[in-house]
Amino acid sequence: MAAMRTSLEKAVCDVLTDSRSTADIKRGLLSHAHQLGLFFGCRDLNNSFLPLLLTVLNAVEWQLRGSFFGAVAALGPHTGRDSLDVFLLPVLEQALVDSEVAVICDAVNCLATVCHQLRKRSLLKAAEKVAPLLQHPSAAVRHSAVACIVAIARVLPAVDVFAQLAVMVADRVQQQPLMLTGGR
Repeated sequence: MAAMRTSLEKAVCDVLTDSRSTADIKRGLLSHAHQLGLFFGCRDLNNSFLPLLLTVLNAVEWQLRGSFFGAVAALGPHTGRDSLDVFLLPVLEQALVDSEVAVICDAVNCLATVCHQLRKRSLLKAAEKVAPLLQHPSAAVRHSAVACIVAIARVLPAVDVFAQLAVMVADRVQQQPLMLTGGR
């Protein structure tokens, strides 16, 4: 089993870092992130796969950068809470200023997917970064931001929703979403 793990780890490394590997091949690998998470397990995923995965964010192709966030959402259950807290938020900050609207949406949707696995401190920090997107010129980005804020509100204790999250979004929306006005 160890030999198979080593071989697969090398193959993944080659696909993600070899200059001859195309964006389509990398996207194909990323589409199997859940299965890779099951195979590698938490320790190997955090030590080997996630650091390699970051190289995808340097891609010129926006579709590949967007696929990265789909992979992170699929890997979330396998990485553990600490890894998501440390790994996702800095990467998310970078994606929120991406030149491509689809990448911003993918990043925000990823956060909405994994928010139940984040600590309260990280959730509030993420919400602080996502809240300005409620006024983004793109309707798709605004929609993703609303969905993310609502997902975060569902995870946070009610006191934090009203005392912190609602305050973050108050001046950015015309009407508070039901989730933020007590209609849980």
